Amino acid sequence: MSSRQWVAAVTGALIITSVVLAPTGSAATPARPSLDEVTLSAYSTQDVITSLKPAERKGYSSIRIDDASRKVEVRWKGKPSGELLRLLRQKHLADDVVMLPAVYDQKELKAAVKAVMQAGPAEVQVNGATLARQDIVAAGPRTDGSGLTLRVAALALNKVSASRATAERSEPSAEGTLTHSARTFPVDISPAADIQPAVSRDEAPTEGGHVIHLNGGTCTSAFNVYNAAGKLRALTARHCGAKGSVVSDSNYQPFGVVETSNTAHDVSMFDNSRSSMRFSPTVVGGGSHNALWQTTYNVRHGMSVIQGSPVCVSGAYSGERCMGLVTQVAMTVMVAGNLVDDLYWVRSVPYKEATVANTLAGPGDSGAPVYVKVAYGDTYRAAPVGILSSTYGAIYTDRCPANNITFGSKRLCSSEILVVDLYEAMQSIGADEIYTVN
Repeated sequence: MSSRQWVAAVTGALIITSVVLAPTGSAATPARPSLDEVTLSAYSTQDVITSLKPAERKGYSSIRIDDASRKVEVRWKGKPSGELLRLLRQKHLADDVVMLPAVYDQKELKAAVKAVMQAGPAEVQVNGATLARQDIVAAGPRTDGSGLTLRVAALALNKVSASRATAERSEPSAEGTLTHSARTFPVDISPAADIQPAVSRDEAPTEGGHVIHLNGGTCTSAFNVYNAAGKLRALTARHCGAKGSVVSDSNYQPFGVVETSNTAHDVSMFDNSRSSMRFSPTVVGGGSHNALWQTTYNVRHGMSVIQGSPVCVSGAYSGERCMGLVTQVAMTVMVAGNLVDDLYWVRSVPYKEATVANTLAGPGDSGAPVYVKVAYGDTYRAAPVGILSSTYGAIYTDRCPANNITFGSKRLCSSEILVVDLYEAMQSIGADEIYTVN
């Protein structure tokens, strides 16, 4: 994939201070930065970390935006590399980053996650009892790099936990240990709610956010990209349709065929058989199927997702929803019977039962584009970060948007979603670049 597609979110003179990069001299206390400023600083810091050679990145654990302190927290096992510190000083990044210690690095945590989710040589013990692999629904690193967090079937958790597990509880219901490669990792365990693919804008899907039909189901088109041969293609979720599936528009007229797909990253890439219509470097926040919003954004360069970052999702049926916050990254989750890697968890803010005000997704939204809105003059551009894979803990309710589409008297909606990391998904299918505006 072309490196031009994943660039720093901002450039210019920003200054960083932290426990490692202490400022010299005294200065006036700066004004509290806005959410956008802190988020952009985090993306710029992530870009510096990504640019490091493997040896210089050794020990890196995680990066997140702490909403309470309004700081960018970077976790590192051991002493951060001198090259990292040099680049941070050279880039003059802003007074927002705090370097914190981590018990495990990212490589160790990812290996432990894969071991437990792929029935490898790993064992999870809770109160002296062993959890079966089939009872573990999702796994990922703790936010502070000190171990793992697991989502486990409530009935199985009740057997090993002193407290009754309920899917409404957000705090850990039990603590345990994971043994992998002769190492022991602390584990937080919470009950898992149902994980559902969000399978259900009229017009042909030439831009992200439109209705598409595959295999009798309804989904949403994501971003447009170039394949390895330099041909324009479009993305959606693999569980909507695998390689060879016919893609139809909202009127059930054939539009293209899925050229390639990848189950482990829940992504499919399809072509356009209509010579009279070209793919567009845009995503739509509204359309004929969507009575809630009507706008179109030009697509800019992609970003790497960061925990604590605000994101938008634009499902063909739920419309553009911009109250999402990334709460966990690098998750491996069982979706529609398949293990999907490199997912990140997004929760609406404020989090509560699904309502019109805070619903993120529901039926018909699978494959939707997930992006960060970046100010550009008097408008916004969409910086791609992911593809909607599934909803978490969805409930049938009449209090969420259906965009004039009847799903009976109620619709399966959720305030939590699972999103495929766009960079990893594109790599898995050989997509070379995102189609962006100049």
